[in-house]
Amino acid sequence: SDRFNPVSLGTAVSVCTGLEVLSVSQSWDEDMIKILPGIEKCTRLKSLDLSANCMGRKAARILGTILHHLPLLETLNLNNNRLEAGGMLELAPAISNCKHLTELSLLGNELGSEGVRLLSRSLQDCTNLTDLNLFGVGVDNDAATQLACCLGAMQRLKVLDLGDNIIGNSGVVSLWDSLSRHASIEVLSLYWNRFGKQAMVHLSYSKLRFSRLENLNLGANELDDECAEAFVHQLGTSSLKVLSLKDVSISEVGFRGLAAGLQNCPSLVSLHLNQNRLDFHSAQELARALSCMDELQSLEMRNVRLDSHTLQPLRPWLSACSSITKLCLDANQLGAAGAYCVTSALSGCSQLTELNLGCNRISGNRFSHLAAALPRCMMLRTLKLGENSLDNNGAIELACSIKHCPFLEVLDLHSCQIRDGGAIKLFETLPACSALTELLLRSNLISCTAIFTLPEILPSCSSISSLDLSQNVIENDGATAIGDALAHCHTLTHLDISGNPLTKVGAEHILRSSCSNDSRITRLAFGRVVQQLDQSTLHELLPAWVSIS
Repeated sequence: SDRFNPVSLGTAVSVCTGLEVLSVSQSWDEDMIKILPGIEKCTRLKSLDLSANCMGRKAARILGTILHHLPLLETLNLNNNRLEAGGMLELAPAISNCKHLTELSLLGNELGSEGVRLLSRSLQDCTNLTDLNLFGVGVDNDAATQLACCLGAMQRLKVLDLGDNIIGNSGVVSLWDSLSRHASIEVLSLYWNRFGKQAMVHLSYSKLRFSRLENLNLGANELDDECAEAFVHQLGTSSLKVLSLKDVSISEVGFRGLAAGLQNCPSLVSLHLNQNRLDFHSAQELARALSCMDELQSLEMRNVRLDSHTLQPLRPWLSACSSITKLCLDANQLGAAGAYCVTSALSGCSQLTELNLGCNRISGNRFSHLAAALPRCMMLRTLKLGENSLDNNGAIELACSIKHCPFLEVLDLHSCQIRDGGAIKLFETLPACSALTELLLRSNLISCTAIFTLPEILPSCSSISSLDLSQNVIENDGATAIGDALAHCHTLTHLDISGNPLTKVGAEHILRSSCSNDSRITRLAFGRVVQQLDQSTLHELLPAWVSIS
C-alpha cells in the first residue's frame, strides 16, 4: 500500500465486491483511515491481513465498524500495529460479532492488561476460534486469569501463543488448569514469561489432560531442578512431537533429571535444549532418552557447554539416528576433534539436511578430518561453520570437500578468518556445486585479489543466487570486478558488500552493471557508501526492480 494513493486504493478495493482475501501493510494511521472504508463493501471477505501498519484508535474504530459488515470473515491478522487498550475498546465488540472467526493474531501490539481483558470478554462469543496469537501483547497475571476464564467457551482452540509476555506463577497456573480441560489444544507457547518454581511444581504434579498436545514451548522460564524430571515425564502421556526447553535455568543436575524424563517421550520429532548446562552424566541420560526417539528429526543443543568429552556418550546415538534431518550444536566447545566425531558418526544419517557447528573453536590446521567426513552426509543441504578459525587451510580443505556434497544449498562461513587464498579456492569450486544457492563470507579478510576471479567464475555458476561479502577489505578495484561479474551472471539476485572500504565510484560501477540485460540482481546492500551517492544518479542508474540499502 505504500506505493499507492490511499484514497485510490480504498476506492479500488470497494469495487472488488467478490474479494475473499485481502492484505494491506506498511501504511500509516492517516492512510489506513482512508483505505479502510473501501473494505466495507467486500462482504465475501474471508481473510483480512492488516499486519505491519500503524493503526491507532481512530483507525481501530473504523475497522470495528467494518467488521460488522464482514459476516464470513475467518482469519484476521492485526500483527505489529500500534493497538493499545483504547484501540481494543473499539475493536472488541466487533470481534465478538465475527461468528465464523477461526484465526486471530495480535502479535506485537501493546494491549496491556486492560486491553487483554477487553479482548477476553469478546472471545467468549468466538466459539469457532482455533488459532489465537497473543505473543508480546502485555499479558500479566490478572489478564491471564481473565483469559483463562473465557477459554472454556473456545472448545475448538488448537493453537495458543502467549510467548513474550509477563505472566507470573498464578497466571500460568490458571491458564494451565483451564487448558487442561481442552481436549483439542495442539500447540501451546508460554515462551519467555515470568513464572518459575511455584508454577512448575503445580504443572509437574497436576494431571495432564492434553491428549492432543503436539507442540509445547516453555523456553526462557525457570524450570526448577527438583521438578524437571517429573514435569517432562508426565508429558509422555500426550502425543507430544515438538518440545522447546531453551534456557530454562537448570543446572547440570536438573538437566540430568530432565533427560531422564525425556525417556518417556518417544514420539518427539523436534527437541530444543539450547542454552542449558550439560555435563558428562547428563549427556549419558540424554543419550538414553534419544535412543528411545525413533522419529526424532530435529535436535538443537546450542550453547550447552558440549565439548569433545561430554560428546562421547552421545556418539553411539549419532551413529544410529537414521531419522535425524537437522542438528544444531553451535556455540559449544567441540573443537576440530569434537566436530570430526560428530560428522564421522553422522555418516550413517542418510536423511541429514542441516548441520550447524558454528562457533565451536574449530581451527583450520585440524580441519582436514572434518572436511573428509562431510561427503558422507549425502543429503546435506545447509552447512553452517561460521565463527570458527578455519583460515585459509580450513577453507581449502572445505572447498575440496563440498564438491562431493551434491545437494548442498547454503554454506555459511562468516567470521572464519578466511583470506584470499582460501576464498579463491572456494570461488573456483562454485561451478561444481550445482545446487549451491547461498554463500555467506561476511566478516572475513577477503580483498580484491580474490574478487578478481569472480568475473570468470560467476557466469559459470548455475545456481548461486545470494552472495554475502560484507565486512571484508574489498576496495574499488574489487567493486569493478564484481560489476563485471554481475553483467554476465544469470543467477545472482542478492549481493551484500556493505562494510567494505568502497567509495561511490565503486558503488556506481556495480549499479551500472545491475542494469545489464543479463543481470538478475534484485537486492543490493552497500551500507554507508549509499549516503555518498547523488540521488539523481541513483534514480538514473537504479532499475525499478532493484532494492538498495
